[in-house]
Amino acid sequence: MQNLYEKIESLSFDEFEALLRFIDKTRKERAKAILAEAQKQAARLTQEVDIAGSKKGTKPAKPAKYRDPQDPNNTWSGYGRQPDWMKDHIANGGDKEDLLIG
Repeated sequence: MQNLYEKIESLSFDEFEALLRFIDKTRKERAKAILAEAQKQAARLTQEVDIAGSKKGTKPAKPAKYRDPQDPNNTWSGYGRQPDWMKDHIANGGDKEDLLIG
């Protein structure tokens, strides 16, 4: 490494400037090559996830357990936040069991 430093010290101003331009150009080319490889790997991993199907941790939807008597398109599985139509039904004296499907 010391030999390299000595060679750099012996360069003329123009040679030194040319060396700096070469280093800058080489650094940018290497950075582009690294970025291209990273993008290629990311695309490969994305494709593998697409091929494998759904992501880990996703759960299938729970089947509907309750139905809104006013609008049969409104259903609820019994999990999560209770829908307003069920709250209204219960507040008006109805029973949760009245809304069971089947």
